[in-house]
Amino acid sequence: MDDYEFSADVREDLDNLLDDCYPFSADGKFASSKSYAITEAPNPLLRVSGLGSIGFPLGERDAEALLTVQRACPDGLIDAAKLTLDQPGWLKWLDSARFAVQKDIALPFSAYKPVVKGLWLYNSDSGSGPVATEGSDNPRLYVYFPSQFTGGQHEVELHGTTVQFNLAAESRQRSTVLAVYPHVVHTIAKIASGHAFCLVYDLVPTGEVGSPQSGWPSSRLDRALAHWDAVRALPTTPEYLVYKLQRRHSAGDGLSAASLDGDDALLLGVLAPVAAKRGVDLYLAQLQLETQTRCEIPAGDRLPHYMLADPETYAEEQYKADDWVARSRSHSVSVKALVHLDGTPAEWLKFEPSVTRTKKQRWGSKWEDQFVIPGGWIDMDEENDEFNDADERDFDQMDEHEAIKTRIWKPTVLIFWPKPLEGAEPSANSSDKLKRRLDDNEATSDVDTKKKSSLRYSNTPSLRIRCLHHSRGANSPAKLTHVSSRWRAVAVATPTLWRAIELFRIADNCDGTPPETREDELAVVETWLLRSQPLPLSIVMANKTQDLRPGFDSEAVNALLAHADRWEYVSLVLPYSYPLVYADGFGNAMPLLRELRLQDRRAETLLQLTHLDAPNLQYLSLEIMHRTCLSKVAPYMPLAQLTRLHLMDMDVLDWATILRQTPNLVSCRLDCEFAAIDEDAPWPPIELPKLETLIVRKDGLALNFGMYTFFNALRAPRLKNLSVNACLLWSDEQRNPLPLLTDMVAALGCSLELLRVEDAAEVDDYQEAFPHAERIEFVDVDAEAEALGSEWGSW
Repeated sequence: MDDYEFSADVREDLDNLLDDCYPFSADGKFASSKSYAITEAPNPLLRVSGLGSIGFPLGERDAEALLTVQRACPDGLIDAAKLTLDQPGWLKWLDSARFAVQKDIALPFSAYKPVVKGLWLYNSDSGSGPVATEGSDNPRLYVYFPSQFTGGQHEVELHGTTVQFNLAAESRQRSTVLAVYPHVVHTIAKIASGHAFCLVYDLVPTGEVGSPQSGWPSSRLDRALAHWDAVRALPTTPEYLVYKLQRRHSAGDGLSAASLDGDDALLLGVLAPVAAKRGVDLYLAQLQLETQTRCEIPAGDRLPHYMLADPETYAEEQYKADDWVARSRSHSVSVKALVHLDGTPAEWLKFEPSVTRTKKQRWGSKWEDQFVIPGGWIDMDEENDEFNDADERDFDQMDEHEAIKTRIWKPTVLIFWPKPLEGAEPSANSSDKLKRRLDDNEATSDVDTKKKSSLRYSNTPSLRIRCLHHSRGANSPAKLTHVSSRWRAVAVATPTLWRAIELFRIADNCDGTPPETREDELAVVETWLLRSQPLPLSIVMANKTQDLRPGFDSEAVNALLAHADRWEYVSLVLPYSYPLVYADGFGNAMPLLRELRLQDRRAETLLQLTHLDAPNLQYLSLEIMHRTCLSKVAPYMPLAQLTRLHLMDMDVLDWATILRQTPNLVSCRLDCEFAAIDEDAPWPPIELPKLETLIVRKDGLALNFGMYTFFNALRAPRLKNLSVNACLLWSDEQRNPLPLLTDMVAALGCSLELLRVEDAAEVDDYQEAFPHAERIEFVDVDAEAEALGSEWGSW
């Protein structure tokens, strides 16, 4: 039983746990198999030199002919040079099968390439099969073709743990792939009857890969993350944790989980499922840590001017390295790359490490420096060989006796983030950020097809995070499929390229796209939905469908709803031509959904929801013009779990109805259209105990009658940031918005840090009215209609 005791220092516990457990494997799993029906595994069209084509299931005549050839081979395997596989689709299938079994035992797919050792056929006269013993350095892959046999069980043992695989049960009708770790004892029993027939591969590492270790305690990691969650409320507990990986991985070709190798890749294979179980997101970052040390030659050790070899150039070699004495040192840290595990930028993540220098006196005059960042630290010990081996060094001699020494390290770190930052976007892949990126053309520009064709095939995986997600045009990943057949195979087999989808884009409310092109666009999107499996989806759908044939809009929404179990960030503008919206489809389980934007501006459209099963939904944006429609929606939305909310085209009664059901809100934006209610009747308080950011804006010619009643019902004791339009804070009797704003803040019961007032006529009295606010901003909305800074989040 694992009796590891955790301390109050979560950061040090995790650091020690991961350091102690290198090298890694997947919970002691050191072998894995997966079988495929004949309909799932294509015929490889195998030919053997001198024999011709081999049929499957293997017949007696072919078996005897193969045995004759095999007996003449010195190592008992028919040499790979004698083999030809004429079915290209079989190699693609092998890659998918290899991915499955390698993932099961934490062997990163991209860290190994299969190298054929040979073809092996054995029967009751063959004795035991070829084995991978303790001396084998590479993992091994066995691919069994359909052939009738009994016996031949595989037994794999490592550190006293043994697993068995019986491949004979369905041998005639199925192909089986078996992957086995190196440094194991692997025996294959004799065949009782029939013939067993397989290709044998060595999985050769593309980089340095650590050895497996049986029984790595992922249960302890699970307990560590659970302990972190239990003490997170304590003020000393870090919001996130940082762990420095063993190796430095270049971000030049795209930092991602696939770019890791060696023990770091194995580590991530173990951590990812445990972190996902505990609701902890993992990110990768490449940091640049820099120290600048001002050095000088002590006055008593300086050479006379006439003894300097070249006093004009101040050459470093005129003094020995030990002659220079450090007088002061400065540190800096910057983030060069910050990505999700799939390599997409995590632009929203507020990971902004700063440097704290800690001094630890050692042996009288020696000092140890550390780069300390929230959630982790990196030692900069002068005597630490690893960090003395800086990635970059520079010595800049300023004059005869003074110089600056610069050292730069570029470590790769793994970030444990238990929840999205309060008040920030949930993901860099969120649909609004995607749409903004598309509109602004901020991603990769067009790459000439001819230039692409000259690129090496081995470099193509780095393209997966550099392509826009238009369905057509120069920036579409579909363009990669036209470069060559190899590029097409890579693009089609890379789900990441197809996971972000924009449908029926509107440009300036009049894009001129003919209806037949829009129907073709839907067909393209349906292809993307299939290619992106099984990854989560980001979707933006506009509503330019009114000129199309009847029923087309239904097909469009239903095509997306068919993949609702993969929705993660979704923005839907519901088409005007809907008679009813799809209650059944929206009732499907949406386990991955984090962000949902719904816009329905047609009054007679009824969104007849009965249930929205989205346990991870955190951000909801609603623009539903008709109150009858809203009354149909609100009861079935998981409002209680939301942390961010944006409401548009609604009056304050709608706001109140929804806000009373959102106790966990951290950020909220309300765009007011109508507020005509009885101001004389006070409301019961609207309690928002976790709210930190509130934005209240005027939508067009919004009426403000009733805003006083609404504002004075709000209670938000933790509110820090408030943005409000001054036009919503005056009436015919009171043209000065300041008194109502003062009453509003008093009712909220908060201590504001940032106050932003739009369209304020008189600004002199605000500082006096709110002396504790750290910053007060006044904005002319006509000039800066959307001038919300980053501290307000992205809406």
